[in-house]
Amino acid sequence: MLEKAGSFSAQLNCSLVITARKIDLIKSAPPGFSKYELLPFEFGQALTLFEKLVNDMQVLDVLKDGLNKIKFQISMTPLSLLLLIELAENHRELPASVTELYDRFCDLTLGRYDKDKGIEVLFEYLIKKRFLATLAFKEYFRKGRLAILQGDFDEFLSDYADLYGWDKEALRGFISEIERASILDFRDTVVFRHRSFLDYFVAQYIFDNRENFEDLEDRIVQIHFDSVWSDVAFFYIGLRRDIHRSILEKIFAYGEDNLVIYIDKLLAGKLLQAAWHSTQETKLFGIEGAVKYAPFVRNRFLDLAERTETNIPKIIADALVMTLSDYSFGSGFLLEEVNRLFRDIQDQPSSDGLYMMLSLLWSTQRLLNPDEIQEKITDVLEMIGKILDLSLKDQSVALSLLMTIERKDKAITKSIKRQLDKLSRRHPHLFKELLPPKPRGTRRKRAS
Repeated sequence: MLEKAGSFSAQLNCSLVITARKIDLIKSAPPGFSKYELLPFEFGQALTLFEKLVNDMQVLDVLKDGLNKIKFQISMTPLSLLLLIELAENHRELPASVTELYDRFCDLTLGRYDKDKGIEVLFEYLIKKRFLATLAFKEYFRKGRLAILQGDFDEFLSDYADLYGWDKEALRGFISEIERASILDFRDTVVFRHRSFLDYFVAQYIFDNRENFEDLEDRIVQIHFDSVWSDVAFFYIGLRRDIHRSILEKIFAYGEDNLVIYIDKLLAGKLLQAAWHSTQETKLFGIEGAVKYAPFVRNRFLDLAERTETNIPKIIADALVMTLSDYSFGSGFLLEEVNRLFRDIQDQPSSDGLYMMLSLLWSTQRLLNPDEIQEKITDVLEMIGKILDLSLKDQSVALSLLMTIERKDKAITKSIKRQLDKLSRRHPHLFKELLPPKPRGTRRKRAS
């Protein structure tokens, strides 16, 4: 093809540009050619592309917010970004649709539509997909490694070919098509080009063979708490599109009393996002069970800082919890259930309940209109007034977080600020511990 294209360009006296995926054939530029490699988009470039292609402001907001959440999970190539646009237009949601994104991206790269484009293929995309799933599960996940030696890969490939009776010619064609998909990187070691593809294919194998796994729910729960493979559970639930209540019960009953376990329990909402087709009752149970760990995470983080004599502003613990809550519950698929739980907690005043309300409000603020935000802030302020034994520390944290959320309604902002100033004057030591010190050189304004 290169020779023919070069011949035509010489006859027509014109320039020649050839594009291709990453394959061994073009690792070195052929004679007469200069080679360039297009890098994935940077975050700002991706946003610019969205702004040029999307006119619907609601879809654009979904894309911007969703991309910020998954920017480290996908390679931001034009193909990936165009698929994201399509998913946002269809679902009005991105994080919960990540599994579908991987599903469709892999179908494309493995050649599902190649025949329609006139590209000759020897193997159907499903065969290649099952091969990668088996490879990911048996050679990476089951053996606890993220890379394998070329020799191990060749041995696995040979055994796999024997299993299906492929001759040498078919095997060469299969390898060629796998390379063209650019999902695996073949060097001294063989790795998946992006770690999340490894997690996706492990989940795909478990999903395809789920009837062969004993105690499958227990395995999914263990994977959720595995610091290396936790995203496999997310992709598996995403392939199912629903989650059994029994899995959530096992997650909340799991394991030890420590900060990492509490964080993983708080993040159970992420599984609910992937399980967007679950019943409302299951979603409510999962959100309620997960958000109960918000105050546990905060307290355990502060305990750890104190034990290690780490001198940090206390508000850092709250910033951690709010970020995790946003990651766990900040989804349009969960908004109705989050709002309902927010109202239920409101009827049972307690310091933990107050913190749970703050976590739920923080995670959904971008999904609410200004009137809804103001209404919920008013509800939180009323809750503060109802808790008779609320500590000054918890009150100052709640007001500080509300002040960060509410910036548009001047009356509410002024009311919150008045309460904060009053606390600050009476108990300056609280805010000295809570907030970071003012930068050097900052001058206080004098009252006129």
